[in-house]
Amino acid sequence: MPRLAYTLLIVLLATTSVGAQSQTPVGIWLHANTRIRVEIFPCGERLCGKIVWFRWPNDAQGLPLVDLKNTNPKLRKRPLLGLTVLRGLRRRSQNLWTDGKIYNQDDGVD
Repeated sequence: MPRLAYTLLIVLLATTSVGAQSQTPVGIWLHANTRIRVEIFPCGERLCGKIVWFRWPNDAQGLPLVDLKNTNPKLRKRPLLGLTVLRGLRRRSQNLWTDGKIYNQDDGVD
């Protein structure tokens, strides 16, 4: 299985929903490390997700966290809060969601 599929599986299994239970992963999810929450929402016929909360939203200088490790230097100043980190997730069966891309802000790689 590709790295993305493992990562997505780990993210979805290692998180706890802070919204109502539903047939889809749509809602706000607290990551297992309890440092971030990601909102998963419909985008077209697929699902996307964006960062909606940080336990510590600012850096050591008190400024909002930005995408410092992005491989594209032009994107390193964009705020992480509100950043779409999941795109194109589609339902494959009742309890299986596949495809999509996950952006990892910790290393700046999709």
